[in-house]
Amino acid sequence: MAEQDRERLFLDASALVAGAISPPGGSGYILLLGEMGSVDILVCEQVLVETRRALEKKAPRALPEFERIIRSVRPRVCPEPTLTEIAACQEIIHPDDAPILAVAMKARPDSLITLNTHHFADDPQVAQKSGLRIETPGAYLTRRRQRLESMG
Repeated sequence: MAEQDRERLFLDASALVAGAISPPGGSGYILLLGEMGSVDILVCEQVLVETRRALEKKAPRALPEFERIIRSVRPRVCPEPTLTEIAACQEIIHPDDAPILAVAMKARPDSLITLNTHHFADDPQVAQKSGLRIETPGAYLTRRRQRLESMG
């Protein structure tokens, strides 16, 4: 698939943790699509740090799988946001999530993939004000499947 035809998906730490712990789940499948070159995976350094920290604490046995995934997927690591960009996002979303939203807004992915529905997906204002499509892994995969089916 040509690079310009691939969807660009920004994954937050919740999606990466889930993908490392449960490769057969939705997040794992999205990462597999990244490994196959069917989608481009975007992250930022903070997401990688948060993911490693969460895995060390909750599921240390999944750390080697996570590192293997990162080597294989070779995600694009987006630049960190400025303090001004973070401050602007603190008016849109919970302050802890403002840096991730700011990076995603700057990266302009086709979708921001997260399992943090409480702060990202449950409030439609976040998507509206950020201009991002925010989806859970399952919602993204359902939409992708429907789009592929409609193409024949």
